[in-house]
Amino acid sequence: MNGRADVVGPTIELGDFLPERRQVSLNGNTYNAWVTTNRRYPRLVMTRLDRAARKFNRKTDILRTPLAEGEEPSEDRIVALEEYGDNWNEYVTEAILALVPGTTESELDLVDLDTLYRLGQELGYFPPDPNPETAGEVTEAAAPDVPLTGDSSPESSVDSTPATELTSS
Repeated sequence: MNGRADVVGPTIELGDFLPERRQVSLNGNTYNAWVTTNRRYPRLVMTRLDRAARKFNRKTDILRTPLAEGEEPSEDRIVALEEYGDNWNEYVTEAILALVPGTTESELDLVDLDTLYRLGQELGYFPPDPNPETAGEVTEAAAPDVPLTGDSSPESSVDSTPATELTSS
């Protein structure tokens, strides 16, 4: 011992950063998913979600600018609209892969896309549907209103809820 105290000053409080998790059941397996509503999930997950959102936005950005009256759509715009469904599927799948560690793309490929999207909503990543009757419909007119990124939930989650069962409806 050198005669000095090992602790030099008061405890530095950083806050409560314990992540919130929910169990997700798929094909008889249970996974611990990250909840994003409290913004307390690993940076690695945050990075993967951001990367997926940026990739989707890059591929669909041309659809966000409305056409002037009488303007013909460019070839790039037509291609982006034709590929929108595939790009949306890829984005939702990549988001769920990041939020539910241990699942595989081949597993998620068997689950209805609307079910995966609803799971993302329950985990706080995708915003709730403003109009449930038209949710999931994608047209060129609707494309600019599609969220650019996820995690649009309030700062803190109200509570934890039990396991979520992935089933197609």
